[in-house]
Amino acid sequence: MRHGLRPALVLTTGRARVHRSMSLLLGLGLAWGLGAAVWLLVELGRGPTQIAEYWDLAFPFWWMLAASVPMVVIAFESAYGPWRATGRRHGFLDQVQEPNGLRIVHPRFLARPQTVLVEPGQRVAITATAHNVRRSGRSYRFTVAAPGGMFTFDQEVRIDQLSLAPLDEAAQGLGIEIVTDDAAEAIERRRHDSVRGG
Repeated sequence: MRHGLRPALVLTTGRARVHRSMSLLLGLGLAWGLGAAVWLLVELGRGPTQIAEYWDLAFPFWWMLAASVPMVVIAFESAYGPWRATGRRHGFLDQVQEPNGLRIVHPRFLARPQTVLVEPGQRVAITATAHNVRRSGRSYRFTVAAPGGMFTFDQEVRIDQLSLAPLDEAAQGLGIEIVTDDAAEAIERRRHDSVRGG
């Protein structure tokens, strides 16, 4: 399935800029995490002797190294999604054409992707509900539902900068109807007159 993946829901503006920023963050995070892990092993291997002092508090230096490793993993996980989705070959949703129809895929970090198969002539509904407002924008809960199943995922994004045009184009050839509802109606579509609905 991986070789046939193509973007389905994509960012229309600032994609390259976001991808470069996320690449830099991932690189720095990876270097920090590897450095902390190696230093932690060295420190524990020779006997933890170094003491860190902050605000009149003294504690073993290896505590700080040990705490930084899971912090890097959490930061890496949060940056991985935007990095992958803003590359040239993927989106926030991907699609792959199969003999039985069109599979819509939402990749996840260190977990199996969420997928649903939409057969020719069926209808798939994409709903987005704002559930958290942040300084950088809103976080939306997306739901992708079809007769074959459904899945949900959360994404922090400017919803008016998203486009379903790649999915619209693939669905048109299979007679699949794609409808949007709630905040997802603000997503750019390829065929506004025939695919928008609720």
